[in-house]
Amino acid sequence: MTTMSTMDSSAPISLALDPTARALEESLFGYALGEERGPALVSCDLERACRLADRVLALREPWCGRFVDYIAYRVTGEARQGQRPPRAQLAVWLTHERLHRLVWELLRTWTGEA
Repeated sequence: MTTMSTMDSSAPISLALDPTARALEESLFGYALGEERGPALVSCDLERACRLADRVLALREPWCGRFVDYIAYRVTGEARQGQRPPRAQLAVWLTHERLHRLVWELLRTWTGEA
């Protein structure tokens, strides 16, 4: 597996699946993120991904760390072991449209936004 410190931001994103994430993704999308249909990677624009990364990073601890851990785990399949990825890396990961939507939905639910 690739670790965050060695991950190339241009490398394809592989999304690790666990039963809880699979159930959540299937409820949101009708299938899990790792079971891509159609184009292998649909991306959103980087500006939109940066805004979402900023919203995640603006959360108070421990929630910021937990959201970042979740995103990093979904991308790398590994726990980050106390290493927070830079904002730019987080934003690149969040250009994956389905991951972006999942994180946006989780954040929206967590913050109580309509």
